[in-house]
Formats: sequence, C-alpha cells, structure tokens
Amino acid sequence: MRTKEGIEASAATYRKATNQVAKKLKVDPEHTKYPSDDFKEIVKLIPEKIRNKALKWYKMGIKRGLTEATDMMADGKIYKKGNTVYCPGSIDINVKTKFKGEDWVKRSYKFTATHIGFE
Repeated sequence: MRTKEGIEASAATYRKATNQVAKKLKVDPEHTKYPSDDFKEIVKLIPEKIRNKALKWYKMGIKRGLTEATDMMADGKIYKKGNTVYCPGSIDINVKTKFKGEDWVKRSYKFTATHIGFE
C-alpha cells in the first residue's frame, strides 16, 4: 500500500532526477503535475544530445584534418606532380586535448600514407 508520504517522496525523487538530468544536458527542466512523465520525457533527450555532441566533435576533426593537410601542402610535405599527389610515408600529428575537469594533455598520433588513402 502506498502512503501519501511515499507518493510525495517518489514525486520529489523524480523531480530531483529530472532537474539533475536537465542540468547535465544544459536544458530547462519541464515540470508538469506528473513528475514520472517529466522524467521520461527528459530522458528521451539524452540520445539526441549525445548524437549532437558526436557530430560536433566529428566536424571539429574534419576541420583539424583539413587544416593539417593544408599546412602540409604549404610546407611541401604533400605535393602534386602532374596528376599525382604525393605525401610522406608516415605523418605525425600532435594535439592537445582537455576534458571537463581535467588538465590539458598532449597527444601524438602517427598515420601511414595508406591510412589516409595513398598507395
């Protein structure tokens, strides 16, 4: 049997959870008279937010790659001779990354010419 106090506690828990999820998603929580429904609705936003963040990082990666390729062309590391484009056998890319609440970290990645479509 559910008591009035138990129902109120359950509703308060749903409200608190809704508020915490909304805060993490950086959206305003919506509160109706049905806290459990409010929670179900905000949870539906999680996959969309994750997808949007992934696309944002993907776009940043493309931009970074184009910048690196352009710089390598300007430096003569990647060049065109006739109808053929040449590049070094291996390419080192150095980046700095920072995740929320952490310090900047230097990372190095090594790619071979075949990794980026060369023979």
